[in-house]
Amino acid sequence: MALRALTGLVPEWYTPEEERGANNAAEFYLTPLTRLQFIEVMSLCLPAPDGQVGVAMTYKARELALQYGLTDWKNVEDKDGGSLPFSRDNVGTIPGEILNELSGKIIEDASVLEADRKKSSLQLKSVDNENDSIAASASGAGTAT
Repeated sequence: MALRALTGLVPEWYTPEEERGANNAAEFYLTPLTRLQFIEVMSLCLPAPDGQVGVAMTYKARELALQYGLTDWKNVEDKDGGSLPFSRDNVGTIPGEILNELSGKIIEDASVLEADRKKSSLQLKSVDNENDSIAASASGAGTAT
C-alpha cells in the first residue's frame, strides 16, 4: 500500500461536486496557503452573524484565496468546446458556484492546517520558568558545592 499525505498538506487535484462521476471531469490544482497567505485571506473576512461560529467569507477573501490557492486546471473548456488554458484572466470564466466551492476548500484546508499548527505549537512550547525545568528539579540544582 502506498503512503498518502494528508489532504491539505500538499498540492492536490480537486474535482468539484457537480463534476464528480462525469467523463473527463474538470479538475483544479489546489495549493495549500502559507501561514501569511492564510492570515491575509482571513483579514478580509467579516465576523459571523450573531449566534454563529466562524467568519463570513467576503468576495475579496474568496478572490485572494483563489489567487493564492488555485494554480492549474485540466479538462476545462472554453465556450466553443476547446481546451481553456489556465490563467488568472480565465479564472473569471469559471461558474461562480465552482469558484465558491474551490475557495471554500482552499480556506477550509488552511483553517484545519492552522488549527493543527496552533495545537502543535502549544504542545511543543518550552517551559519558560526555570523552577519548572528538569535541571531545577534535580537534587542539588542551583546550589554551590
